[in-house]
Amino acid sequence: MDIKIPGEKINALRMQRQYLADKKAGKKEYDKLFRDMSPVPVRYWSAPGDPPSISSRADFDDFEYNFKLRKNRDIVKGRFQNGSVGYVAFDELELFIGLYKKDRGRLSRMQFELLDLIEHEDGITINRIKKATGYFVKNITPELHKLQEAFIIFEDQTDNEGDRMWFTLESVFPEIDIKKYTQLEALKIVLKRFAKLNILFDASMARSFYKLNLNFIKQASDELVNLGEFVNYNNIGYMLKSDFDYLNRSESDGLKLPKSVIVMHRNDFLVKSNENRENQSPRLLKEKFKHEKYGVLQYILIDGEFHGALFGNFKFGPSILEDIILDLSDSEKISRKDEILNAIYEHHDREASPLKKYCGK
Repeated sequence: MDIKIPGEKINALRMQRQYLADKKAGKKEYDKLFRDMSPVPVRYWSAPGDPPSISSRADFDDFEYNFKLRKNRDIVKGRFQNGSVGYVAFDELELFIGLYKKDRGRLSRMQFELLDLIEHEDGITINRIKKATGYFVKNITPELHKLQEAFIIFEDQTDNEGDRMWFTLESVFPEIDIKKYTQLEALKIVLKRFAKLNILFDASMARSFYKLNLNFIKQASDELVNLGEFVNYNNIGYMLKSDFDYLNRSESDGLKLPKSVIVMHRNDFLVKSNENRENQSPRLLKEKFKHEKYGVLQYILIDGEFHGALFGNFKFGPSILEDIILDLSDSEKISRKDEILNAIYEHHDREASPLKKYCGK
């Protein structure tokens, strides 16, 4: 496919689809976006028990909104991308079980004991498991997580309390069919969502987000090409056929990329989509933006591209903002300084957490 689409058009459509341009998502749009971005993690720097959040995209407080959805089990917690905590809509739990279910084979003696206790008690907390078994919490927790990754048990996170109830998945959701989707069927479904939001993606981007085998992602993507749903765009990556057609029609000429600065936490969908891209140089965002003394607090998206990072030390309270690194020209660093600082202070208190240095000075 040798037709060249201007990168600005692709970027503009990506920003529009992710509600990062002029329009923010209302609740109806947000619910759809949540599904397309699933599994949705909590913010990178968050308190235990916090609900998930799709930062910078909603025209309302999605933290409180998702807190209520979680309480009602409209969204549910699981362990998906290599054991990472994420949330999915309840009616899509079967889809993500198909995508991520791990076959644990024969249970270990301790896992069998824990499962037997959970079944017998019909729900139990870790502290009660500790009292009943004599095991230390540090030994109980990883075994529960393994059973959780296999979707044998369910962690009922309905609030921000620390000691949560554990049930067998079957006892809480007897209607769930864990074999409804094969992994390949589930992957094809989520890849179409991934393409819709990123517009143009390569397999390493999908691996970066979904944490699945690269060759398996390529296989599913190539099958979607053969089905006519994807286009292999100039051997760069994949694109929805419908988007390829749209971007080559004159009606897409109105797509414009607005100037913007958005500060994103490290678990953001767009960050995770680009965190480990093989065709990016350097490969990792953390390699592209690194500081010899401080860790990354957030990444800085400028005009739809990652051009910087904020460094310092996170605290539950005022964080310490030490410095930022930008890959802009010297003139742009100066001309856009106020815009960048204002975006940072949307997330941090200007007086309690003043930025100590700007690009090392």
